[in-house]
Amino acid sequence: MDGSEEKARATGQVEFTEPSSLPSDFVAYDSLTAAKCLEWVKAAVGATQVTAIENGLKAQIDLINTPTEKVGVPWS
Repeated sequence: MDGSEEKARATGQVEFTEPSSLPSDFVAYDSLTAAKCLEWVKAAVGATQVTAIENGLKAQIDLINTPTEKVGVPWS
C-alpha cells in the first residue's frame, strides 16, 4: 500500500463479555496485536455481518474509483 489507494470506513460498537476461559486465554495489554483484536471483533460480529460490512466498503471504494454520477457538463 503506497498511500494512494482509496479508503472507506465503517464504524460501530461491539460489546464483549469476560470469557469463561480466563485466565488461560488472557492476553496482556502490551501483547495485544491488531490481528488478535480484529479476530475478536469479527468473531463477535459474526461471519455474515463481517461479509456485509466488507462488501459495503468495497462498493464505496468502487464508486470512488468508477463514479456513476458526475456534476457539471460533459464538455468541460
